[in-house]
Amino acid sequence: MTITEKDIKKGDNLECPLVSIIICAFSSKRFDMTVDCINSIFNNTYKNYEIILVIDGNERLKQKIEDRFKDVDEIIVIGNKKDSGPSIARNHGIEIANGNIIAFIDDDAVAPNDWLERIAKNFSDNQDIIVIGGRLLPIYNNNNNKYKLPEELLWIVGCTYNGHPENKQFMRNVISANMAVKKDIFKEINFETMHNKKNRFFTPIKQLEDTLFCVRINNRVHNAVLYDPDIIVHHNVPIERLRIEYILKRTFSEGMLKAKLGHIDDKNAVLSYEQSYLNILLISIIKNSYRLRIRNSLLLSIVIISVAMGYISETILFLSQKRRYLSELNMTGQKGNV
Repeated sequence: MTITEKDIKKGDNLECPLVSIIICAFSSKRFDMTVDCINSIFNNTYKNYEIILVIDGNERLKQKIEDRFKDVDEIIVIGNKKDSGPSIARNHGIEIANGNIIAFIDDDAVAPNDWLERIAKNFSDNQDIIVIGGRLLPIYNNNNNKYKLPEELLWIVGCTYNGHPENKQFMRNVISANMAVKKDIFKEINFETMHNKKNRFFTPIKQLEDTLFCVRINNRVHNAVLYDPDIIVHHNVPIERLRIEYILKRTFSEGMLKAKLGHIDDKNAVLSYEQSYLNILLISIIKNSYRLRIRNSLLLSIVIISVAMGYISETILFLSQKRRYLSELNMTGQKGNV
């Protein structure tokens, strides 16, 4: 299905909807990657789109982007006064989007030229779905190949990992760096922020907000989130994200926020995916140890421990806050009876 200018003149219909592509950016260091991301969308064969670039707390980057694309009508550049995180930035972009479909891609990712075609076709063929997502393949830069992560751990750098489904199917959630959503759902559900800087000695990395978003949707509509591995995006992996310091922070944050996700949606088996994935990790550790791949085996073990520690710390905090709340509630009741 190749969309031409003639098709676009038919209007915003199910076969050729206007797609609003939201890209959130905050780092001037990623300027060249952001330009590559935008150019990859220009090269798509599907032409009925607009690009909304949300610059989060970086006025200099906003000005630089505006200067670079000042003659391009398809791009809208807006800014947030401070770096508020991806959820608030995405919601800001959604507010001004004109399309019936909202697509998301990270500023350090690039899309093949059939990316938008495949998204539009999926919504046309599966009109009951609300969210569609696809695979994210890593791009290792600056000879980072020797530092490659085991495929089971590619989620740490925002890519599709070994253990992810290989066929098209309905899922709990997809990754927001390669995701498209029907705009109407945002009248009921928005992206939420899952971290709270005020109450923590450790501030987790801003993540899992796309998971919570998809969980909210699945709780309302059965089989609403579809994963199609043929929808592909290539995601850059900077050397900084391959260092043990980042891996530890990222995985500890994952544990904390997965615990929080379980508390938010405790009525459903929301963490059943993680239970199955843990079995895959344990089997992989055994295989890597048997084959004397010591680095991989050690890294897999460290990740399990780090995630577990984050999960336990968040659970302890949650139970402590719950106990304090019940105690205060009990004291208030006793005062009322005096």
